[in-house]
Amino acid sequence: MKLSLLPGRSIPTLNVLLSNCLVGLRNMEKDLTIPTIPIALRSSSHSRHISYSLREVNTADSHELWGEVVVTLWRASMTSGSTGNAWDELTQRILVWNVLVDGEDHTAEWARREVVWNTT
Repeated sequence: MKLSLLPGRSIPTLNVLLSNCLVGLRNMEKDLTIPTIPIALRSSSHSRHISYSLREVNTADSHELWGEVVVTLWRASMTSGSTGNAWDELTQRILVWNVLVDGEDHTAEWARREVVWNTT
């Protein structure tokens, strides 16, 4: 997904890939409960791994993991001219993520502003 953000030709099968990722995201959401208080983001969630940590178990909170997946998929969906229903589904989720992190995720906050601007 992150490779789809690079400049150049678009990925011809991106819509299929996004649809498959959405199936996995929906499965992940079955066990996810929405917290009642905002989530504090850890700055290390986007840190790069080093070779000896590649096989370590990810200790990220399930909410943080969900939010990271949503943001990554949403950004990838923005690179395609026609993403079908993927962009709509992911936009709803990125707005929920923005509420959960109280606007601390820059991409989610940008998405919220754009949605508000485009609906007014």
